[in-house]
Amino acid sequence: MIIRVMGSIAVLAACGGFGFYFGGEIERRIRLLRQLRSSMLVLRGDLRYLRSSLPEAFEAAAAREQGELSLFFSGLAEQLNGRLAQSPEEAFRNASKKALSDTALRQQDIAMLIRFGSMLGQMDADMQQNAFDWYLEQLKELTETLCAEEKKHVTLSKSLGILAGIFLLVILL
Repeated sequence: MIIRVMGSIAVLAACGGFGFYFGGEIERRIRLLRQLRSSMLVLRGDLRYLRSSLPEAFEAAAAREQGELSLFFSGLAEQLNGRLAQSPEEAFRNASKKALSDTALRQQDIAMLIRFGSMLGQMDADMQQNAFDWYLEQLKELTETLCAEEKKHVTLSKSLGILAGIFLLVILL
């Protein structure tokens, strides 16, 4: 009997844990997108007012940031400084694959970042600023949409995790 109760608690805890994990992933994604947006605002300013080159601006961003974004920006600077990538798009693809693939960001978020990278380095300064404006607007819209749906999705994830545990208990017992 004690084994049955312990097993039931373990099933409920595991399913509930998955629900809370997926709810937390939504919150981490929003936090990372906001951090990315603020980094891009600073980068845009570095390029516009300080007239930094792309590798210099990415190195400065890597020094300012922490965690995944620091790795991403330092990878970008390394790709562009060492001429390891043939284009900014390839540098963005390589750096995001290396630093952002195991984060809360989804493939569509990374694809949008790579698309932004394809717009850099091929244009004059005004067009680069327009690319930054486009990307910042895309990030703002995405973040606002996610924030509006966040509470609903987080609650749903947590509830489904617990309900899945209860459902399994009913089936197993």
